[in-house]
Amino acid sequence: MLLLQNAVLGILLLAAAFCDLKKRKVPNVLVLIGWLFSLIFHFLQCGLEGAFKSVMTVLVILATGFLLFLIRAVGAGDIKLCSVIGGIQGMAVCV
Repeated sequence: MLLLQNAVLGILLLAAAFCDLKKRKVPNVLVLIGWLFSLIFHFLQCGLEGAFKSVMTVLVILATGFLLFLIRAVGAGDIKLCSVIGGIQGMAVCV
């Protein structure tokens, strides 16, 4: 399962990097796919508790990132990608 998790994350990040370099924007569809994958992956692995933890991780990263976005420290695409990474890898990776 871990190999699939890392492979999907790698593909999403490569696609986001390519789009960012080409169009200077991270497509929301890639972010939505990442969030959906993290939700499904953690639900299959740990049930509702895993899905809840995944959603909470994404929300915490988005809330924290929004504060950084307000002071123009990072862009919105950076925050969205960080939330995808956190959602897929879990909060322990983000701390």
